[in-house]
Amino acid sequence: MKTMKLLLVLALMASAMVFISCGDDEGPGALALVSVSATGTDVLSGEATSVDLNGATSASGVPVDLVVTLTFSKEVDAATVSATSVSISGVTADVTASGATVTLTATEELARGTDYTLSIGAIVASDGGEFVATSRSFSTGGVAEVTPPNADAQVAYWKFDGDDTDEMGAFNADSRTKITYVTDRFGQAESTASFDGDESLIQVPGADALMDTDDFTLSFWIKSDGSDVNDNDETRGQFVMGLGAWNGFQFEIFGNYSGCKLASTYALAGGTTGVQDLWWSTTGNLGWQGWTFDQDVSASGGLAAIIKDKWAHVIVSYDAATKIGAIYINGELRKSQDFNLYGETHALYNAVGVAYNGNDAPGNKLAFGFIQGSENRVVTDDWANPVGFPDNNHFKGQMDDVRVFHASFSATQAAELYNAEKP
Repeated sequence: MKTMKLLLVLALMASAMVFISCGDDEGPGALALVSVSATGTDVLSGEATSVDLNGATSASGVPVDLVVTLTFSKEVDAATVSATSVSISGVTADVTASGATVTLTATEELARGTDYTLSIGAIVASDGGEFVATSRSFSTGGVAEVTPPNADAQVAYWKFDGDDTDEMGAFNADSRTKITYVTDRFGQAESTASFDGDESLIQVPGADALMDTDDFTLSFWIKSDGSDVNDNDETRGQFVMGLGAWNGFQFEIFGNYSGCKLASTYALAGGTTGVQDLWWSTTGNLGWQGWTFDQDVSASGGLAAIIKDKWAHVIVSYDAATKIGAIYINGELRKSQDFNLYGETHALYNAVGVAYNGNDAPGNKLAFGFIQGSENRVVTDDWANPVGFPDNNHFKGQMDDVRVFHASFSATQAAELYNAEKP
């Protein structure tokens, strides 16, 4: 009898254990993140690359044409995957799911050299397993965009990062001839415009609006190629850019790098206009009316030592209130002139700003690589024709980060922008 009672107790205990075990069933296991990778084009090499975003530390050098692939431990419920549950701060993206993989594809390039956060939220597995929200931080490759002095007065900015669009949106190019994009001064692939010295030209319509202002500043980087010589083995002059030649503005490097200038038109009180050169002789020449400073660099190799076959930053600026124009190269004042010193009888004594006095559209195109555009030319001579005359003074070299401001720049601001943008 005792044996029977013992067996009965054991049976009851076993049943209770089975019941308890069934009652403790926890359901499907949690959804886990196995890997996170970022693919795209390496900013420096221009080659395809893949970067692990699932490491213990924040990833760097992430491509800006970004595709992020997240692999989970099991199949996810596609209905729980969206641009809300998987997102990158400040980035618009398409998000899709297939099996255990979720893919985020940025719809536009991310900013270079910038920190971002990838957020992964309320995703559920197909079997109901839940995911614990997490995030991954990373930084993109390349150099971060600079916020220049007088940023609120910047009206145009061509980065030339593989195209000729204006980052401000109003002055996009509508034609380009023989332009290639090559490695820039920071080593970033396809990030500066290269001009062949024969035919290369970028044209921007409606650019007369750039000169509808009192204060004016033009800022740009160039690497002038000194290999283009004439029959006398002298380096050709180079028209770096121009808007209707001197009827708007033109920046020119003289032959043999003997100087440079911005020739431009100025608005005068009373509604008329006048033309004047802001010309750096590089020899300390102060023999011209209104010249207040002309840095002498003749003993140190002249202008060639500063800009020939090397990157240089150029700023030309006009301040309407003081009537002073200035050239800064590599953050240093190189030339200044003062219309106040012209005397009251001179027309430019009454300059109140800059102006455009060239031909109507399409003659009002800004030309990168020559003195004026190819259509409705205000200067009709052959030497000023960018088409069909390869021996004309086309710009040869590389050009980058061209900015136009409706503001003047002080020496301090010129140095600030140079230091912010230099390699």
